[in-house]
Amino acid sequence: MKKELKNISKLLIVTGCVSVLAYNVAVAAPLVYDMGQPAVRTEYNTPNKINLSGNVHFNDNGQLINLSLRNTDVQQVLRMFADKAGLNIVFHQSATGTVTLDLVDVKLEDAFKMVMKMTDLTYVIKDKTMLVVSTSKAETLNLTKDNISILPVKYADAAYIAHFLNTNIFGMNTPGLSYGPIVSTNAEKNELLIFGTDNDYQMAKKIVDRFDKRPVMATYRVNHTTPFEMAKMICETLFQLPFEGNLANGSNGGAYSAKLNASLKKEAAANLQPEGAIGGGTVACVLTSGVSTGNISSYQAKPTMTLYVQPELGTLTMMGGSEQQIQMVNDFILENDRKQPQAYLEISIIALNEEGTKDFQNTWMYNGKHLTMSFDSNGFGTNAYAWHGPSTGADVHSLTQKISYLISNKKARMLANPKIVITNGKKSVIDLTQDYIESTTVQILNSFSTGEAGTASVQKTFEIGEDNGIKIEVLPFISPDGYVSLDIKPDYSSEYMPVVDTYGGVPYTAATLLQRHNLDLKGVRIKDEETLLLGGMIQESEHNEVSKIPILGDIPVLGFFFRNQKKEMKKEELLFMITPRIIKDTEDVAEL
Repeated sequence: MKKELKNISKLLIVTGCVSVLAYNVAVAAPLVYDMGQPAVRTEYNTPNKINLSGNVHFNDNGQLINLSLRNTDVQQVLRMFADKAGLNIVFHQSATGTVTLDLVDVKLEDAFKMVMKMTDLTYVIKDKTMLVVSTSKAETLNLTKDNISILPVKYADAAYIAHFLNTNIFGMNTPGLSYGPIVSTNAEKNELLIFGTDNDYQMAKKIVDRFDKRPVMATYRVNHTTPFEMAKMICETLFQLPFEGNLANGSNGGAYSAKLNASLKKEAAANLQPEGAIGGGTVACVLTSGVSTGNISSYQAKPTMTLYVQPELGTLTMMGGSEQQIQMVNDFILENDRKQPQAYLEISIIALNEEGTKDFQNTWMYNGKHLTMSFDSNGFGTNAYAWHGPSTGADVHSLTQKISYLISNKKARMLANPKIVITNGKKSVIDLTQDYIESTTVQILNSFSTGEAGTASVQKTFEIGEDNGIKIEVLPFISPDGYVSLDIKPDYSSEYMPVVDTYGGVPYTAATLLQRHNLDLKGVRIKDEETLLLGGMIQESEHNEVSKIPILGDIPVLGFFFRNQKKEMKKEELLFMITPRIIKDTEDVAEL
């Protein structure tokens, strides 16, 4: 009896406190923004808060109370709250515990929520009756799964909203809401199926109203850079995502699940238009969220931002993202879609060759009665010795010398004069090379390799080279002060000597030796319309060959007539002449 009287006295004190404070309405101080702080997005300048607790109204005027309790049975306290809310109350056997609190100027609804939280209890309201149960028993009792509510979703994917609700809203043990996964979807209609109370439905509707927004879309036109180049800069520089011209073959642009990744790859592959398609688009990059932080999971929507490229239209289209991201992309394009200067580049490659040969030869011939013979410093010539046999004529003997002196001079001028238009920062390649047999590999295939007994064959494999000729790589930087800086790499190769071998009496090219004249110049600075001459690349060679008749060729003075001499000289010089002319269009001339 003493314990019951003590509890009744506490309830009277609490009731009295609530009655006395019924007219003490607190007015919240206005929220003041510091104008020195960075500006926030427009939609957050107004209150943007969703209350995640159950919907229980104790009064409509937001009155404040003072409440002080010591080790009070929680059921007695909740009876008081239910009485103020005009609700009946039923306690499950698991709803036990005591509560101690001191509250000053607190709303009655907030006091009720605090008590439910601190005692690990939850509640369900059915037909003016509050059912109170411990959170550990709430899911197993299925108190809320008496009916199903259907909530349509317009723009977002209902499956992602259902995952967010089940994980963050109905998985956080919030008093007044169901505990555990209670939201499913109808994929055909893109609807949410809610197995719960009206409180659960109203909470899901708040989330849908916040997230189910029509995605923004913006189309940008680029004038000076190509759409693919601009899309690559936006993806890799602005959003730090890989350029998904490669999306279909493996890379991805965000932290999302493997299932979503596969879906995006399929979508990207569907967007890759065949060559010649008009107005088609290609996925450039995809920004997708899906990061979990502790017990809270992010709202993992479809790609939050997708950038498409329409190369035939010269446009980029951004689908999704915030208005601020749309504006950020627009500002980036305005800043970087600049006309790149161009120059007309004339390159002359001149190879000057000079060859000279001096060939001195002595030939002796003897005609006798029975013998005819010819010889020079190299020995007996062809048909140099003949025996005539007995002769009936008179004896005739003669010794004849033939001297030949040949001078040969060759001069050759090989000219390559390519003229190209170069763009600032873009590498250009001039390729005037031809293929040749670099090497040949001979392989004998025996009966084991051919599969036919007693047979063998020869297989020749030719390695084809592609660098015989002229190849020039140019990377320009065209400065506003009328200069052109070039990274230029001219390569000139020509055939020096083939290496010939034979197999079975048949000759073939075993290898080909090249002689090369290569340069690799960095930052060569040339003024507009001036010519840079690169020369001095000279190769000289001299070859002397002497053959003589033994003993006779060594006689002073007279030995000259018994010797053959051949002298070859070769000289080659390579010249490069580079002349840039900066192209000025009408707009440039008008500015000047």
